[in-house]
Formats: sequence, structure tokens, C-alpha cells
Amino acid sequence: MTFAIRIHFLLASYQGASEYGEKESFPTPMRLYQAMVSAAHTVFSSENSQGMLDKRLNAALEWLESNPPEAIRFPEIVSQSPTSHNAIAYRRKADKAPKAERARSAVMYRTDEQGDMILEWKNGPDDEECSTIADLCWEIPFLGGAGSPVRITVEEGFDFPLPDSYMLRPESQSLMEVERARELPCPAPGLHQELMEHYTQANPHPASKIPKDSSTKKDTEVRSEKRLQCVHRSTYSPQKQAKSAVQLPWTRMIIIPARVESNASAWNPRDDELTAWCVWRCTAY
Repeated sequence: MTFAIRIHFLLASYQGASEYGEKESFPTPMRLYQAMVSAAHTVFSSENSQGMLDKRLNAALEWLESNPPEAIRFPEIVSQSPTSHNAIAYRRKADKAPKAERARSAVMYRTDEQGDMILEWKNGPDDEECSTIADLCWEIPFLGGAGSPVRITVEEGFDFPLPDSYMLRPESQSLMEVERARELPCPAPGLHQELMEHYTQANPHPASKIPKDSSTKKDTEVRSEKRLQCVHRSTYSPQKQAKSAVQLPWTRMIIIPARVESNASAWNPRDDELTAWCVWRCTAY
């Protein structure tokens, strides 16, 4: 059965940056997966003494690692005008952030259904994994910055792919064949374990046992020391438009000869004798 994760942006805007500090126009599958891992370890009280999650949560995360979205419908960005750049909004950052960073631009989306981002799969997980993914999505309050609250839900049984979706490009396809493609980081097998190792290295002491003389590194400093390895960069390209069944220009026509008499009276047709449109070809004999 088809399976999808719908991201609804409650403020119709998104504010986020990649691991390289570049501004993002929309959240990536990688960011969504990391938010799910965070929800699994902080919201669900199912960790054992070794910090491992139960089999149900692990199975759901492993399915996401092994199955990148087969199609993505991106949110429609609102433009200021047809000839200008995209509209932006300004969200206040944390008070502890430097003054110059407190205001940061956010991308604006449409406020209707077209402003949602949808990750699609032609064949989804089994019922238990689907239910677990839905539980994890429900516990994600925002993506990117705290100024980007979201509501994430799971859907099934739709027609795949949705209109205007970008399709996952086969690795064998040449890059020269891809137009308007978007390359996005997606989780790969082993990423959950790698994220746990990074967290342990960045937080060697429990929150209640941090030495007073220990120096706390900024999040950006920790991320810059070692990049994640279990990440796959997937390319998505627009769907190819189906060729129209109507061939233009037309190869056939119907010719109706007409003759104008010099003494003919004006013709005033009734409304029911009019057509919505027609094509005339006048030929002089």
C-alpha cells in the first residue's frame, strides 16, 4: 500500500540551515529522520540500561534508513511578485543568541494544502512499523529552528505519485538527463547507531554529573569536527509530462463551403445557436 509522511507548517514558513550553515528552502529527509531519532530517545521511555531502544522503534528507524522517499512533493513557496525573489519572514531566535543572529529570514509557503511537504513511498512498511512512524511523527514539535512549528501525519492509500511530485532518480541515470533536479541528504543504514555514537562523544557526562570546570562546546563546533558517514545523497527530478493525445497542428479538417449573396439580410442568431469557440479557415477560390 502507498505510504506518505505529510509535513504541515503551522506558520506557513520554514527556517533551517544545513550542516554546512547554508540556508534551506525546505526540510530534508535527513532532518526529518534526525527529529524522529530525537523523539524516540526523549519522548518514549523504552530505553534499556545500555541506552538501546526496543525492537519496535528500531525496526521503524531501520525501515526509514533502507527506504529513501520514492517521491517528494515540495511546498509551494510564496513569491513577493512574479519578477522578484521569494517572500521572507523574520523570526526571533533564542535570547542567548548574538544580537545579529536573533532575526533570521524564513521561507514563506502557501497557507493551503499546497504549502505542505509530502514524502511518498509506493510500498510502505508493515502495519506495526507504520504505526510506530506515525507515533514518532506526532511527537515532533518543529523542524529546523524553534520558529518553524509543524504537524506531521502519516497517510496511506493515495494514488502514487501525487501531482507535481519530484521522483527519485535511478543511480544509473546520467546527470545530463536530469533537469531541475534537487539533491537531498537521506538516511542510510547504520545512521541511528552513528548518531548515538556522536551524541555520546559530545555528551560524555550525564546532565546531572557534568564537572563544573568542563568546557561546553557549541553545537556548531561539535558538528564540524566529524561529518556523518551513513548518509546517502539522493537526487529527485520533476515528473516527465505525459504527451498530449491531441496532435497540434491538426492533420485533419472539415471544409464547409459558404457563399455570400449580395442581397442577403443580416443574420441574428439566437443564444442556443452560438458556440463557445470555433476555428475558421478562410480560403479564397
